Amino acid sequence: MAQKFGISERHLIDCMRLELGHIPAEMLRSTRMKHSVELLREGNMQIKEITYLTGYNHAANFTNAFKKHHDLPPRQYVAKSR
Repeated sequence: MAQKFGISERHLIDCMRLELGHIPAEMLRSTRMKHSVELLREGNMQIKEITYLTGYNHAANFTNAFKKHHDLPPRQYVAKSR
């Protein structure tokens, strides 16, 4: 994206933080987590499927990111929200 606008990556990150309050990586992570919650609530997919659909390569990485973002592992999050 920085290359498209003809600016450095650092400048893009600084501008996004200033204007939006988040850096691109945080925005991506937040979007992934929102999507994962939607998929979990549907209740018809395994964690492994949700892992790949949300852009993670390994279920452990997804589970760790989910737990860090929501303070609960995916299965406990779903159980608590029902």
